[in-house]
Amino acid sequence: SLTREPAKTVSGLRGQPHTDSDSGTVHAAGVVAFQSMVDDPHHSKDVPGTVSVHGWWKRGNAKPGTKALVEVSLQAKRNGTWVTVARQRVTVADGGGRGRRAVAAAKCRSSKQTWFRGQVDVDLIGVWDDRSRPFSRDVSLACSPW
Repeated sequence: SLTREPAKTVSGLRGQPHTDSDSGTVHAAGVVAFQSMVDDPHHSKDVPGTVSVHGWWKRGNAKPGTKALVEVSLQAKRNGTWVTVARQRVTVADGGGRGRRAVAAAKCRSSKQTWFRGQVDVDLIGVWDDRSRPFSRDVSLACSPW
């Protein structure tokens, strides 16, 4: 699956944020910059018969050892409306991979084509941040959670 690298602002109490147009990273005076990461929904390799999405973060200029509360949601489209079908919140170090990411997974109840997307919210512990919650791409998969 492809990985999107949307920016997540974590602003200090000083300075005006600005976005680097190449990387999407937000910067400001006295600001901790990091990236929220979410992959595209996909059929799970570890748990057959499920669709999953992962959320994690990349440290940027956050202090080594910093942890974040990462919440990832898996949403499916039903009757034209996005509905959250799975969610996980975990406290993790940066980097992604096993033990360093949140995983939301939903069981497939049929093989009907369904649109899915993921959304991630990363909150560095002890640091003020904005409310941005980036989405993955919308993906149509042969799996219905209903």
